[in-house]
Amino acid sequence: QELSKDNKATCTECREGFILKNGTCVENCEFNFFTIYDTLNGDICVDCKPFCKVCKDANTCDACNAPKVLLNNNCVDECGSGYVVVDGICKKCHNTLCENCAVDQESCNS
Repeated sequence: QELSKDNKATCTECREGFILKNGTCVENCEFNFFTIYDTLNGDICVDCKPFCKVCKDANTCDACNAPKVLLNNNCVDECGSGYVVVDGICKKCHNTLCENCAVDQESCNS
C-alpha cells in the first residue's frame, strides 16, 4: 500500500482472492473490465476496449454498452445490410436475399 499525491491509500498488490483495480483491491472486475495476470502485481483489472461492456480480453468483446451493438466481437453503431439486432447482438439473416430481416432472422423486412 502506498500513499497517492492526495494522501489516499493506494494498493499496489492484493491478498490472494482479490484483484487490483485502479489502486483498489476488489473481488471481481465487473463490467467494462477483464482480468489478466501480471507477474509484478498478480491479477489486475484491465479496461475493455471502448463501448465494450463485457470482454474476455483486449480483443474479444461479448456485450456492448447501448446504443452500440455487437458485431464480430466489436461494438459498432449499426449492423449493416444482411443483419438484424437481437438483444444487442448483430445476427446474420438466414435468408441471403434479405437486406433487412425480422428478429426471427428468416422473414425479410425489405
